[in-house]
Amino acid sequence: MPQLKHTFTSGKMNKDLDERLVQNGEYIDALNIQVGHSEGSDLGAIENILGNTAQSALGLTNASVIGSIRHNSTNCIYWFITATGVDCIAEYNQTTDTVSPVIVDKNSVLNFSTDYLITGINIIDNLLFWTDNNSEPKKINIDTFKDGSTDFSTHTPVYGSAFVAADVNVIKRGPRLAPTHVSRTTRKSGSETGCGVNEVGILYDFTVDRSTTNSTFDYSVMDEGVSVTLVTSTGIIPNWAVNDIISMKASREGDNNYIDEFGVRVKITAVSVTTFSTITATILTISPDIDNTTYNWQSLLEEAPPMFEFQMPRFSLRWKYADGEYSPFGPFSDIAFIPTTFGYSSKDAYNNGMVNHIRKLSITNIETLPKEVIEVDFLFKDNNSNLVYKLDTVPAATTLYEVKSSLVSTVIEANQLLRPWDNVPVKAKAQEVTGNRVLYGNYLQGNNMVQVGGSVFYPSITAGITTLAHGAIGEPKESLKSERDYQLGIVYSDNDGRESPVFTSSAATIANPKSNADKRGSLTAQSTAQVPAWATRFKYFIKETSGEYYNVALDRFYKAADGNMWISAPSSERNKVSEGAFLSLKKQHDSETPVLEEARYKVLAIENEAPDDVKYSRSQYSVALTTVLKTFRPIVGKKEFRFQGPSSTANAKFFSAIEAGSLVRIKTAANGVEDISGYYEIAGGGPNGEVYGSDIGYTIELDTPFLRGDKWINGLFATDTMTVVIYKAVLRETASFTSKFFIKIPHDPVFEQALIKPLVEKSPSYIDTSSAFINDELPPMPDRDTNSAYTSYEQPGFGYAETDDNISEGAATTNLLAPANGSTFMGIGYAHHSAEHDGTNFEDTPVGVAWFDVGLVPGNFVKFNEDTARVYYQIATVVTNTRKRVSAANVDEPNVIVTKYVTFSSQLALTGSYDINNFHVYYKEEEYSSLFTEGVSFLSSPTPAIFETEPKEQVELDIYYEATNSFPISEHSDLKTLDWFNCYSFGNGVESDRIRDDYNATRIGKGVKVSAPLDEPYSQERKSTGLIFSGIYNSTSGVNKLNQFAMAEPITKDLNPTYGSIQKLHTRDTDTIVLCEDKILRVLSNKDALYNADGNANITSNRAVLGQTVPFVGEFGISKNPESFASYGFRAYFSDKSRGVVLRLSRDGLTEISNAGMSDFFVDNLRSASTVIGSFDDQTNCYNITLNGKTASFKENVRGWPTLKSFIPESGLSLNNTYYTFKNGELYSHDNANRNTFYGAATEESSVTFMINDAPSNIKNYQTLSYEGSAGWTAPSIETDQQSGRVLSFLEKEGIWYNYIKGLDTTWDNSSFTGSLDTKEFSVQGIGTVGGVTDNTGSLSMEMNADINVSLQANAGDIIFFKDIDTGKTVKVGQCTAIVDSVITCTHTALQPIPESDVDFIFFAKNSEVNTSGIVGYYAETKMEVTSSSMKELFAVNAQTFISS
Repeated sequence: MPQLKHTFTSGKMNKDLDERLVQNGEYIDALNIQVGHSEGSDLGAIENILGNTAQSALGLTNASVIGSIRHNSTNCIYWFITATGVDCIAEYNQTTDTVSPVIVDKNSVLNFSTDYLITGINIIDNLLFWTDNNSEPKKINIDTFKDGSTDFSTHTPVYGSAFVAADVNVIKRGPRLAPTHVSRTTRKSGSETGCGVNEVGILYDFTVDRSTTNSTFDYSVMDEGVSVTLVTSTGIIPNWAVNDIISMKASREGDNNYIDEFGVRVKITAVSVTTFSTITATILTISPDIDNTTYNWQSLLEEAPPMFEFQMPRFSLRWKYADGEYSPFGPFSDIAFIPTTFGYSSKDAYNNGMVNHIRKLSITNIETLPKEVIEVDFLFKDNNSNLVYKLDTVPAATTLYEVKSSLVSTVIEANQLLRPWDNVPVKAKAQEVTGNRVLYGNYLQGNNMVQVGGSVFYPSITAGITTLAHGAIGEPKESLKSERDYQLGIVYSDNDGRESPVFTSSAATIANPKSNADKRGSLTAQSTAQVPAWATRFKYFIKETSGEYYNVALDRFYKAADGNMWISAPSSERNKVSEGAFLSLKKQHDSETPVLEEARYKVLAIENEAPDDVKYSRSQYSVALTTVLKTFRPIVGKKEFRFQGPSSTANAKFFSAIEAGSLVRIKTAANGVEDISGYYEIAGGGPNGEVYGSDIGYTIELDTPFLRGDKWINGLFATDTMTVVIYKAVLRETASFTSKFFIKIPHDPVFEQALIKPLVEKSPSYIDTSSAFINDELPPMPDRDTNSAYTSYEQPGFGYAETDDNISEGAATTNLLAPANGSTFMGIGYAHHSAEHDGTNFEDTPVGVAWFDVGLVPGNFVKFNEDTARVYYQIATVVTNTRKRVSAANVDEPNVIVTKYVTFSSQLALTGSYDINNFHVYYKEEEYSSLFTEGVSFLSSPTPAIFETEPKEQVELDIYYEATNSFPISEHSDLKTLDWFNCYSFGNGVESDRIRDDYNATRIGKGVKVSAPLDEPYSQERKSTGLIFSGIYNSTSGVNKLNQFAMAEPITKDLNPTYGSIQKLHTRDTDTIVLCEDKILRVLSNKDALYNADGNANITSNRAVLGQTVPFVGEFGISKNPESFASYGFRAYFSDKSRGVVLRLSRDGLTEISNAGMSDFFVDNLRSASTVIGSFDDQTNCYNITLNGKTASFKENVRGWPTLKSFIPESGLSLNNTYYTFKNGELYSHDNANRNTFYGAATEESSVTFMINDAPSNIKNYQTLSYEGSAGWTAPSIETDQQSGRVLSFLEKEGIWYNYIKGLDTTWDNSSFTGSLDTKEFSVQGIGTVGGVTDNTGSLSMEMNADINVSLQANAGDIIFFKDIDTGKTVKVGQCTAIVDSVITCTHTALQPIPESDVDFIFFAKNSEVNTSGIVGYYAETKMEVTSSSMKELFAVNAQTFISS
């Protein structure tokens, strides 16, 4: 008989091929075996596998392991356990062979669940990260938590108390409160009197008389080194001490309205211990030009310059946690800034009040820190820069920090400002470490805006403005900028600091009108909405969309030729203003009065040099009293008029004054009312040759006709008098144009009231009609003595008394006295000869002296030369008398005497070396003030008008600025007054927001940290195809940014959603393998792929952390079973349940390893599997996959699946070539020499099922079976296509174990109608129909209707069956125990079916084991099995057969 030999050299199962085609060397099933393992170096030898040994004994109830990881560098294993009443992480140290609790949770913090297996676990140095998609991603310091864990039944304390979620969450919250700063203008403790900016007044004269006689004085300043005794103002005690240096300043009004300033520096040598207000000091330096006057010296302690003189610093905190993470920045404080009194002069061109005077600064209000915080960074930010600096790092216990200097050196990364909180996922399915960063995939972010109770959240915020009276005008007060619209928003946050976007409502918008510019304003906010269910805190944000604005100080203003106004300002202000922009007038000129009404001016033009109509002023050149000519009188609408005026002899200046380019005005006092026309430019004209007695005719042609506004001129008639005033263009003082630029704006009533009127009233501009030097300009007066000859004359001028008897007309005027201090009047007169007289009638023509004829009229002003007080005395009344001497016949004799009695509105108070005979007569410009007198402008003021540039709206920016601290949610409905401010109000209408109001200088700004609303509804979002990564970790430099997820940075990447959700991440080399449900991808890290025309890729560098996505070939994914993933070296293994395959990812891409003879197996089993656990056994080089209560192993060196295994782990991994699995919370090592013993249970079997299918076309009789190997193997099943057999024991013969193949016991189960009965076999034979049945209780007697088959034997194991005609089912009755004639007796169990008489057919089956020698079939499916804890090998199996006929 031929012998068929089967070996196991292929070392793998093949369940896919037809039984006839399975090759020798392969097998169709195996359990708990390994083939060709290196342990025995027996290639093709089968042996049973090692058992496992418990390495832990935690003793937890209902424990399950839901994740595990090895840490090669420490030879440790960590596994995650959930059990009744406890969740924990355990550590096994392979080196010390010890198990320790790492973290034990008795308070439901970790929230472990068998429904959420942990497949994202990483260890970086000593930090353990994990995510389970059920709660927050977690991180712990292994050593820190181990130190606090004593056993597996006690909740782990850490940092001094039981650990809570904040201690283990990856996200680390930042400070909720801004630090409070306490600022002082002096570094001295105690009172600030006399220090910082708080000056103290001291009255003192620092001059000394150095004359040598008592009759003369020679005052000069004191010498340096002189000791002086100084007394401060009454009741004021400065905070001064010996050796302090005091700076003293005083000033006086100098020439040309300039201010002369003096300075003295003294060093204190003694302080009175009784009054403390008297000091003795030595002069260190002194101004040389101090005069002998007792000045009130403003005195101040001389100290080092302020720390942040030209800065507006804000301060914040950030925390450093125990593992090196830094929190986000906390809220920033308001600016640390101490301004002073408003002082914005056009001369200095900056606002002295807007300079920072801080010399001492302390930071307080440091909130209670989380227990994990070990250090606090004090941060500094200047508002003019996006850079944030670290001032210092202090221990966590610090509650007060003093800023020593404004010098900072360490710059914090700029991206930290873009990190108001960390967008660590709320939940995440996948986690990996790539490029020293934590990477999450398929994550959940945000929160659902649902109120407590489940209803939808709708924001409702009411904004308001509260104002307070400013108080001290000129003093800076924090305020809310007027002429701005503000919109409030609210942001909610959770305990970890995650924030919602900004929410706002219609009632959250409010305007602050200009009328509040002189007040102190603040915003108020109140939310009346319900609270989102998840929110624990909230804070307010502010949106204000205006851009920058500037304050511009007026220097002077001028009327433009087109009726608009030119205003000049320092050139340093030039960049603040642009043509077409608008200016808002905020403060009156030369006063502290605010302009609160609308005063908005468009910038019509800008000139960097003075325009012509500014360079040249219209100055009164000449004036004449003229007579109207009826036919040619001035008329509205006409350009030409004529008049009768003085000859060249009478007024030579007027005679030549009329020329093109000059200006003319007409004045009259007809009907007791003075009218005056506008200015009209002269196109041409002059004397026209006409003669009217001593007068002559004039013609004036205007450039434009008279306007309707001057319609009063139509009422002039012949013989009416009118004053014609001629103006010339005069080059103004050019010094006033130096370093100035010029802005043209409209001229309106507000400008008139705010700028012109105050100046006219306070410092009017006077126009000089002419100067008067009496002795030179007036004819002599006649002798007042009637007995004197008329040919002798007295000097003209003051003090003439009319007592001459020969004066026949007019009343005598007395008291024509010279001007004197204390007097309110003066008398003045002159005499002249009138040629046109007949002894009775005289021509009353004035002498033609302009100041006398025209100037000395009520309303005009007189100013005496050399009067150092420079006072203009207004004329109240004038009485004019003309007296005629009727007896005078001589033509040389004065016959007309003219006198004027002038009364002033105030008493004369002349000072200096004035001369009463030398004065000027002026009139005050009524329309506007723009001219100069004596070279001095009265328009430049130390308190100039202030314009504010109108900012451009940035409506496209929907940006909100953090305005408050974080409030507890319990205060949600409280009315809050916000501390936020964006300007300093000085109470005079000026609102400043920048250093010195300089161009581009540091400004207060709107805040530091920003947020914005979302365009779409905000809700929690599952980014199922999204990746998000943290900052970097570098243990060498101590950088740990693994908690930093800055939303404003490109830290996310979205994959194609058609690939399905991300389930698993795995780093291979420098790339990240992304395993989605339906696709496997490679994401390049810090590089990209450029493809050639042939499809090959070239790798290029890229700064992006996550570069290009490259899909692997093959439409496979990992479905939703990331737990199936395991890796070894560059290979990774996993299942795709949706496609019923198991895959390997290697250098050659994706390979369906389930196709290696196991495709049908995995299609069937993956379909119904709920979990698929993958692990890799380094020792056997096998990928183990557990599903549906089965574990299958794939081995690379056989390219197939060697075996199934009976152990069903909850998780598994390898460490140092030892394979470990977990069961019921415990750790087991698979290195137990007691083979096939798993998890403390009884020894399991090892088996292999193979096909003996040689000559598959021939039916064969399989007689014997033998094997080569260890003793103990059996063949419990040998199945052919025809019969079944077995060999339950083998006999050894010459090293070979053999025996005959026996048939199987016939078995049948009536409940399932299944068993080993095969009706096609020869051992099954029919008997016939039953005639009658008797139930004997335990046996059954059946009388047959025909003869009984002689093959049926009693008590030989033959079994009686019947065919149920009704159901067609085969039913077992029992074993035959007796045969008597036609009656068969058999065993019978109660309740078993009984054949129906005359209906059911009875047959029997012979005992196959006893009656069979060999089995017949085309092939034999043979199972070899051993149950032993010792090693058993199997090399080959032989079958003795012969061809069946």
